[in-house]
Amino acid sequence: MGQIPQEHAEWAVVDRLRQMLEEPEGPYLASQSYALFSTILCWVTQHMRVHRKYQFTPGDQAASALLAALRNEPVAADPWRICAEPAGRIGERGVQVPTPEGFEHHDAARFLINLRDAMAHGDARNVKPYNHGEVLVGFNFECSEIRNHQVAWQGRIVLLRSDMRRIGCALASRYCDAVKAADDTGQLEARAGEMIEEAA
Repeated sequence: MGQIPQEHAEWAVVDRLRQMLEEPEGPYLASQSYALFSTILCWVTQHMRVHRKYQFTPGDQAASALLAALRNEPVAADPWRICAEPAGRIGERGVQVPTPEGFEHHDAARFLINLRDAMAHGDARNVKPYNHGEVLVGFNFECSEIRNHQVAWQGRIVLLRSDMRRIGCALASRYCDAVKAADDTGQLEARAGEMIEEAA
């Protein structure tokens, strides 16, 4: 069978994370959804932002092209649907979801990068649980952009489990489709499917 190429293995990981996020299981659905969502977001965003001089494969170039495409998508459009309901909204379990603040003029790429930075930068507590009574239903993201050591922009958004599922699965699907379309072997999905994982 031989060694599975690195790019095929990366594709398999993102695709498997997407599958798990589509149908999370167990008693901790909100926490599990956040873990899968944040992993997808960090992984895909990292690959999309690889500098041109380090783009060695067609998949690298496809990921970069995806980021360029996301810069042309308003954040209010499907599947992101951020700020589409300016008066706020009612989520699952009748949860009143606060209106997002600061994202009105964002494109999808900027929004996703802001979320990634809120989760991945360890210099502040930018992500906090969002409860409805005694039930954890989502997470509050405090986002910012720093320029010249100054806060140039700030935004705040609550994502429920359904939001993380929708956004994470859409991003993973777009990424996997782009990398698969760029693969010149025609075997990416089949070879990626051959990668087994360590069992308990």
